[in-house]
Amino acid sequence: MDLGAVSFPGGLKRRRGLLLILSLAGCLDIGGCASSRPPRLTSSPQSEACARFVDRFDTEVRNAHVGYAPSRSVPEAAYLRTDRFAAAVKKYLVTEEQKKLWLQQLRQLDSQARQKESLTLPIESLDALLPPDTQGDRRTRLFEQYEACAEQLFDHDRAQPEYFSHIFGAAEPPDDYSIVLRVLGLYPLSALPVLYFTRKARKEFRLWYATPADQLPVDGTLVRYRAEAEEQSSQKDVLLLFRTASHGPFGLPQFSAQEQRRLAEAFAPDIIQDVDGEYDLLGRIAWQDDRIVVASSHPMVYYYFSKGLLRGEAFWQINYAFWYEGRRGPNAPWIERGPLDGLTLRISLTADGRPFMIDGMNSCGCYHFFIPDRKQGFALRDQLFALDGFVPQEFPEGFPARPLSVRINSGWHQVQRVGTDGGEAADLLYGLVPYDTLEALPRADGTLASLFDDRGVAKGSPRREYWLLFPMGIREVGSMRQRGRHPIRLVGRSYFEDPELFEDNFVMDPPVSP
Repeated sequence: MDLGAVSFPGGLKRRRGLLLILSLAGCLDIGGCASSRPPRLTSSPQSEACARFVDRFDTEVRNAHVGYAPSRSVPEAAYLRTDRFAAAVKKYLVTEEQKKLWLQQLRQLDSQARQKESLTLPIESLDALLPPDTQGDRRTRLFEQYEACAEQLFDHDRAQPEYFSHIFGAAEPPDDYSIVLRVLGLYPLSALPVLYFTRKARKEFRLWYATPADQLPVDGTLVRYRAEAEEQSSQKDVLLLFRTASHGPFGLPQFSAQEQRRLAEAFAPDIIQDVDGEYDLLGRIAWQDDRIVVASSHPMVYYYFSKGLLRGEAFWQINYAFWYEGRRGPNAPWIERGPLDGLTLRISLTADGRPFMIDGMNSCGCYHFFIPDRKQGFALRDQLFALDGFVPQEFPEGFPARPLSVRINSGWHQVQRVGTDGGEAADLLYGLVPYDTLEALPRADGTLASLFDDRGVAKGSPRREYWLLFPMGIREVGSMRQRGRHPIRLVGRSYFEDPELFEDNFVMDPPVSP
């Protein structure tokens, strides 16, 4: 069976008994207590030398705290990485060709992560890994040397018996829920007031969505931001791109960087922002001395693509992340106020390029919402001992023939309406920039540093709410977070990046179709 055409039905959900959870709590939180040992591999002088270099590379990355957080190294196979999508599909690998392609995907995830880590390592780490007189760009040379060693180890190890079974069992994505914090915080009791206040907030949000758009309160001045497109792409152009694209692993259409940009431009939303202070202006993330700033003189929206699974079929999602100087002002709850604030809006596309779901969140993982296309048969699934998915409105009529417009309130930066009321002239244009830019930002001394730390938390975005909500088990709850690291439920467990998030929250009859 060709992996490019295979379907991957339903997701693997791990459930552990209470006793097992408690006994493993400390291990899970500190990354120890490996459940199995890898197969004993034969070695050669060349592979041993490469293994030592990869270990040294890892040590420098760890000591410098520049690890790439969206993916996780496979234990005892550090040249492979996994993310939530790779973990979601692994159970459905049947043929040897599928398994081979899956392993190649893990190798590619590692390569992408190591390139970013090479770019952001401090000079002293470079000196420890490469001679100072290395010819050419040292960061490029470091990455090339790592890749050569990683490929050599990969080729060597995968020839060994039981290699796939070990990688299959060890390849797990990062986890942002701490069992230890939940145990210490008496989670079953602490969750009750959290559920109460979450329901209360949802009632307020539903009132916004039920209010006619022209009657929503305005604290300052409504400013419309619109994407500055290099070329205009119609829905017809999008459908043509999907129809003519080649297909890669998991049956997904393959797009070049330029084609991805065209797709991002085609669906880029108008952002209607209530501006009542500097904290309401969209901006460009930058380093200034040793701190992160948001330059409102250059509004930017950072886009990236992610993958989901629905009824066994993989699909593309376009994510738009935009940032503010902070969450402030009278609308924002005092406990949530602080520097740096962000929103992420996501549009999910069918196999032929038609949007079927809009969802979004504040970039802390907070206040997540769904807006499904009900014509595709979506019905909310009842959640046992947890809140149902939040669906505040119907799918906007006229989209995608007309661009989305997203109304956002002042200070708190909550979405109040998603519609298609375009036509008005834009007050300001924003630039569309690949999200990768945030993970290697230039500094004054010529080096690069990520907006995010090695736990996937945005630097300079602390929140007081952590001290109240730590019993929910989310480390640094309330802080802005990196793609791949967005827990979206305080009660229960769920991730924005879970490929099967829609299946977990909706019953679909009939299934989504082009």
